[in-house]
Amino acid sequence: PVSLGRSFAHHIPEVLKLCFACTADDMEPVRDAAMRACNIIMNSFWDSSMDYIRPVLLSNMLDESWRVQEASLNCLHELFSKAMDTDPAQAARDSSKVVMKVFGDDCTKSLLTMLYILRFDTSAVVSQRAIVIWKTVVANPPRMLQEIFSNFRTVLVSCLSSSSSHKQVVASRALGDLVERLANKVLPAVIPVLENGLDQPDEYMRQGVCIGLAELIRAAGREHLTTYI
Repeated sequence: PVSLGRSFAHHIPEVLKLCFACTADDMEPVRDAAMRACNIIMNSFWDSSMDYIRPVLLSNMLDESWRVQEASLNCLHELFSKAMDTDPAQAARDSSKVVMKVFGDDCTKSLLTMLYILRFDTSAVVSQRAIVIWKTVVANPPRMLQEIFSNFRTVLVSCLSSSSSHKQVVASRALGDLVERLANKVLPAVIPVLENGLDQPDEYMRQGVCIGLAELIRAAGREHLTTYI
């Protein structure tokens, strides 16, 4: 990658996907080599090829393998650190503003949305790593959750309709936490989406919606349930 420079950029999705897959290998030397390769790509192209990096990163952050998820989070942390190093003074006050300035609002919000969801992953290793990175970047969680809510709603629908029970459970847990924090904003926006999902022919969608509704009902108080359901 370093030798080819920018001409390597369009190969990033294919190479990075393979590297992430190898981080779940049974052999530790293979995992280590794959992680080093991922880090080389992050270090070499973080400021020029995020359009190639972001989709692969997002898709692997909810992989079925916790090792792939952990590797994705390590790469995300590397990217955020590179961005914050561009303006240490501002980063000390609010890291998220620096990251958004470097990567753009849309890119940053999509990455932070997935990071927020992974705080509720079924793997303790993944969830703890996500929590640490989230706290490093987000200085004002309530404000940030407001900003990424539209992204979260899109990811929520995608995860609930997935055939992966892992994605359904993790997204539902995140929904429950968001309801606890921002019930008046979340409930009127999400309940119609869930109601529509119950009427869909896709059994995975209906299953995911039921899991999501269970978390929603658990998290919402009686007053909110009476008002919105």
